[in-house]
Amino acid sequence: RHYPGWDNKFLAIPNGCDAHLASMIQQMLAERPVRPANAPLVLAHAGSLYRQRDPRPLIKAIGLLNQRGIRVRFEQIGNCSGEFEMSRFLREGDYGDLASFTPPVPREEALQRLAAADLLLLIQPGTDLQIPGKLFEMLPFRKPILAITDAGATADLIERYHMGAVAADHHPEAIAAVL
Repeated sequence: RHYPGWDNKFLAIPNGCDAHLASMIQQMLAERPVRPANAPLVLAHAGSLYRQRDPRPLIKAIGLLNQRGIRVRFEQIGNCSGEFEMSRFLREGDYGDLASFTPPVPREEALQRLAAADLLLLIQPGTDLQIPGKLFEMLPFRKPILAITDAGATADLIERYHMGAVAADHHPEAIAAVL
C-alpha cells in the first residue's frame, strides 16, 4: 500500500524451521501418552510474557469456560513479568488450578511440554506487520494455535492456512468465544 506499482519488486521470505527440530518434535508427539477423556484441554505457551503480552485476559477467559463446564488449563513455560502480579491475580480470582507458571526450562523440556499440550498459544498484540518467529517454531507440532493478536500479518497467516483461531478482541469474553 505504501509503494503503489512496486508490488512486483518486493518479495517476502518467511521463516522456516530446522528439519532436525521437526523430526525431534515428531518423535516427542509419537511418545506422548494419550490424554484421558476427562482431562482438561491444555493450552501452552513457551516464552516470555511481558508488557502487552498479558496472560490475565486469557486466564479470565479460561475461568469463564470452566464455569460453563468446558475444562481448559493454561501452562506458561518461561518468564512472566512481575508487573502482572500473577500470584495475587490467581489467588484473588480463584484461578489457581486453571494455570501453571514454570520458569524457563531447557529447550528440549519446553518442546516436550508443548508436545504434551492440546493447543498452543501465541500472544502477539500491537504488531500488525510482524509475524513472530515463535509462530514458525509452533508449526512442526501440527496443533491448533490460539493467537491473541490484532488484525494483520500474523492473523492473516493463521487464518489463511487454517492453523487455529484468532482472538483479535483481547477481552475475556471474546477470547473465551474463540477458544
